[in-house]
Amino acid sequence: LLPHDVAVIGGSAAGLAAAMALWQTAQGDLFGDRTSTRRLRSNQLRLWFSSLAYALLTGLRRIGLAGTALAVATCMTLRLKLLKIGATVTRSTRRIKLAMAQGFPLPEVFAIAHERLAAAIRV
Repeated sequence: LLPHDVAVIGGSAAGLAAAMALWQTAQGDLFGDRTSTRRLRSNQLRLWFSSLAYALLTGLRRIGLAGTALAVATCMTLRLKLLKIGATVTRSTRRIKLAMAQGFPLPEVFAIAHERLAAAIRV
């Protein structure tokens, strides 16, 4: 959980239940429950990656997707509908160009998220 999540949830029993539900969703959606090696460091690294992925997707949802259909989507839904897309990546000296497939269902949401994230980086 991130600090702003805890601040929103508060210290009540209902807040704790909500926090646990949020963590279980993130753990399942981002493969945070896969600790399949015998070494502690390997498992710890996997959990760090899962935590980082959760933090990044929470930021994407908060900054890039506010007011869209995916603003309250789970991490798994964001992965499947927004990030796992078929695209051709063309790289030149100054630009990286994404050519999305014509069948991509959410090009408007992707464009809105891109604009908002780019604006947030410039500030």
